[in-house]
Amino acid sequence: MQFLRRLIWRVIGAQSSELARKVISGSIWQLFARMLMRAVNLIVFMVVVRVLKPDEVGVANAATIVISWAYGLSQLGLEAQVIRMGDRAEEYLPTTFFVRILRSFLIGAIICGTAWWTADLLRAPDSAPLIFVLGVNFALGGIANAATVLLNRDLEVKNLALRSAFDTYVSAVVTIGVVLIFRTYWAIPLGTLATTISGVINSYLVTPKRVRPAFNWERFKELYSYGRWITLGHMANFITANIEGPLVSRLGGVHQLGLYVQAQRFAALPGQELGAAVAATLFAGVSKIRQDQRKLQSALEQVIVTVTKLLVPACLFMGIFGVPLVRIILTDAYVEAAPVFMVFVLFTTLLPITITGGTFLNAMGLPQVDLLALLIRFTVFVSAVIPMFRAMGITGLALTACIAGSIGSLFSYFVMCRKMPFPAFAGLFYLVRQALVPLTLAGGAWLLARQLENPFLQVLAGLPFFLAAQFFAIKTAKLSLPWNLDRQLEQTPPQ
Repeated sequence: MQFLRRLIWRVIGAQSSELARKVISGSIWQLFARMLMRAVNLIVFMVVVRVLKPDEVGVANAATIVISWAYGLSQLGLEAQVIRMGDRAEEYLPTTFFVRILRSFLIGAIICGTAWWTADLLRAPDSAPLIFVLGVNFALGGIANAATVLLNRDLEVKNLALRSAFDTYVSAVVTIGVVLIFRTYWAIPLGTLATTISGVINSYLVTPKRVRPAFNWERFKELYSYGRWITLGHMANFITANIEGPLVSRLGGVHQLGLYVQAQRFAALPGQELGAAVAATLFAGVSKIRQDQRKLQSALEQVIVTVTKLLVPACLFMGIFGVPLVRIILTDAYVEAAPVFMVFVLFTTLLPITITGGTFLNAMGLPQVDLLALLIRFTVFVSAVIPMFRAMGITGLALTACIAGSIGSLFSYFVMCRKMPFPAFAGLFYLVRQALVPLTLAGGAWLLARQLENPFLQVLAGLPFFLAAQFFAIKTAKLSLPWNLDRQLEQTPPQ
């Protein structure tokens, strides 16, 4: 956890010891909880793909796609603005709670009422009952305690992290139990329902604060004045990040959907958890220092260095050893999805750059720029996805999604660097430099490992090369800027 301590001290500054302590503690608990949750989910993942066929997994994925879209398109961004309100946050909680309950029950009813029509639209008619159950699950989620947002505001996230880990454990027990006993795809939506019920109960246990829902039009307008950009950003981000699922289901059917979704989820393992833990902490931390240009510049430098040294070697090795890893984790039934996995995990190496743009811009109060980047990403994706799918199948769709996402994220990154200011190309050159040695080692390791037939032996043969690449990344983790950043920080007066 030492990298988190160094990162947070650079972000906050040594003089804010109490704030730094909270952010450090919150980061550690966030990362611990997410690693535990991912480990549990990986076990569930491996059990499910060994019991259910890709077609059955595709039916369940069709149902979860509907709910994911409902969540993604219904976020109003009010909670983010409540966090930014500081000491006045409690005044806005009743309105936030009221709106969330209304939204959840209304959208849940729509999902339940259109379940069979939606299933036919996705060419997955067997998923209709699952969609109905998950619509009920959506409505239940709205009654969770709204006061938990105050824990995020105050960076007291230990209880929240433990709560999330416990909810994941409950879901895993239900999912594995149902799939092993009944061998049915109902295990997946029932596990999701168990998570929601556990989450609602735990939300009232982690904090004694209670909120009574009450609507206030003036406070809603004040929240939404900023939150509308977060809302539009969430919607654009969700559409561009999740449009592949409905397209695969519509164009290729549930079999292709099962292959695509499972490969995508497996590929997200290294970057998703690290990125989520860092981003969750940075948003709260950077929001507190958004007026201090010197600390923002220092924070960006440290984020790029930290995420690069932890992520790049793992992603490069996972991408090059994609086929044996898919055979081990997803079984031979999913080998057809190995190219999809390799595309996604290799593009994850750009996370040190892509994670900074949206997080910093939103925390600095510039969500409009991030929204524009997402619209660029969506435009590129829509213009190329159909011909790429026809030419390369689900691999072409994955490649299109990654290229479009990279273009949008780079736009956001360059605008953010201009606002600070920060030398944008220094971060890109650093990422490329740090990738060269791990890429060379991974390529050499694969040339040796491919002589073996057993996938376990292939991965084992590449392990020493991966450890060498990780050692190199840690030892050389220093961002060489074209000018002296520290001296520039000293000469730049705080804003």
